[in-house]
Amino acid sequence: MDQDISSQIARAKELLEDLETSCKSDLQRKEASERTKNLAQEVLLKMRHVLDQSMNRFFQKVIVPKLTPEQSKKARVYFPIARSKEGFESILGRGQMKNLNILAPKVYDFLESIQPYNANSTWLGDFSDFSNEKHIRLTPQEIKKENETVLGGAVHVGRGSKVMMRDVLINGIPVNSEDINQTPLEKFDPRLRVERRTWISFNFENTEINMLWLCKKSVIDLDETIKEFYKLFS
Repeated sequence: MDQDISSQIARAKELLEDLETSCKSDLQRKEASERTKNLAQEVLLKMRHVLDQSMNRFFQKVIVPKLTPEQSKKARVYFPIARSKEGFESILGRGQMKNLNILAPKVYDFLESIQPYNANSTWLGDFSDFSNEKHIRLTPQEIKKENETVLGGAVHVGRGSKVMMRDVLINGIPVNSEDINQTPLEKFDPRLRVERRTWISFNFENTEINMLWLCKKSVIDLDETIKEFYKLFS
């Protein structure tokens, strides 16, 4: 891997550490700060740029020697991320790589295998959406609270789950609730010894996508992706 690429990934990791610290501070105030929003943006944009630069390194080394000067000039080279096979092929076509499966079949297979239309890579579609500079600037973070409740040491209602109980006996004690995780604790029979934990996270506004999770996954997973990619043409 190029030193320049490595240094940029190292910088993304530093930004991620700063983001985690900022999130911890924000959780105390229960408000997403501008610093947190800006750091989330910087992390995602940095990793998007590193991907594109890595693809350009491959293009210059492997593809350009096989193109005419006119074809090289027309190429619009981006690391392909698409939610459909057709979209994937279209991105390669704009980069003058529509026959990549012939010119570099191992690279083609690798890139195709990590597209978000594949089950193990769906998150990459969200990364692509939120690493779009205009998009993320219009997408602030919001705080989401999720409860987790344990009744009588026997029944566990998981984080964010909605469970209704009507005349249910737990350790011989009747429970009636429209939503266990949302029912005020004082509404339960004290003999149940109800325990509740409230989880707080930052989501991208109007989504169920955890901002910090996506930023961490983008840095950690894409670091490995780029290393694997470089092995195929270095």
